Amino acid sequence: MKLTAIATLAYGISTASAYALYGGYERMFYYYGYMIDADVNGQPKKVAPSCKQTEKCTFNEFIKYINDLSKPVSVTSDELPEVHTTAQKLDTLQLTGAYKISRYIKEVRDRVKRKESIEFARASIESVCFLRKFARSEALRPYLEGKKVTPVIKKEVFNGKYYDLVDEAATIKKFSQAKKMIQDFDKADPSHNDNIKASCVAAARLHGG
Repeated sequence: MKLTAIATLAYGISTASAYALYGGYERMFYYYGYMIDADVNGQPKKVAPSCKQTEKCTFNEFIKYINDLSKPVSVTSDELPEVHTTAQKLDTLQLTGAYKISRYIKEVRDRVKRKESIEFARASIESVCFLRKFARSEALRPYLEGKKVTPVIKKEVFNGKYYDLVDEAATIKKFSQAKKMIQDFDKADPSHNDNIKASCVAAARLHGG
């Protein structure tokens, strides 16, 4: 198992503010990166090593640490919390705003003891990837409609539900002028598109093991 995918995402989005639901999923991803580090090294050494000096942080302690909060939080007592429900709870508790996190992860080839950590890390970052794409699609759709282009819509499944997303390739095929419109749309907010790429690349690399 390589932790380079986690490092890729950490550097890719650590300077961005993660808000709303995908901010919860990003925190889930970081937490399971922390747990993987603990599995590999016994005590976290590369991922948030200052969270706790002598043992691992609990999930609540980890959230308090990366959110740079002065008061304790109470999200879950589970050591390996379920990804989707916990991300939702983080959002409900308004714990998905700007965070402070400084991590440095070297490439590690040691065997990870808890396979759940890998699976949950993968599920977390795949969720970030999808939700960022969905947020972009939700902004792109009215943008195109405002320019008299009705985008082609495709359905994708996330967490057991269907979501409507703009099918960019099909839209461009149907309306040739849409290509330039989409390029202009992305130029207006390049950081968001970069965050999508960072999270989706990391998700793909985690699938590669």
